[in-house]
Amino acid sequence: MLKAVLNGDWTTESASRAVTSWLRLKTTESVEIDIVGSQNDSMAAGARQAIQQLRREWARLPFTGCDGLPGGGRQMVAQGQLAATVVKPTTTGPAIELIARRLQGESLPHDLILHAQSHPPLDRLGH
Repeated sequence: MLKAVLNGDWTTESASRAVTSWLRLKTTESVEIDIVGSQNDSMAAGARQAIQQLRREWARLPFTGCDGLPGGGRQMVAQGQLAATVVKPTTTGPAIELIARRLQGESLPHDLILHAQSHPPLDRLGH
């Protein structure tokens, strides 16, 4: 199994540039791709953009991202631009709340777990 890792600097534009550069390599002409997974939804959009421009035969590949914001990744899933996104809970609010509680002298939990979830739900993926 071939796995390519490209740096996208977290933006649509930089991911598009990275994928474009990779696709221009002679070695990618014989590569078979099953899925394009990205560390955030913006990079998934950039990768998709580059692939649509340079490799039309790959345009139907499933693209996935992370963040799952309502106006971002979830909207891209609804529009068919992404197959799925990982909805990650924000950590800023809970972190500020924990700091405030600690500053008020409260003891803090030893473990705090915020759960990510798939969008669409895992039982609907692939249908």
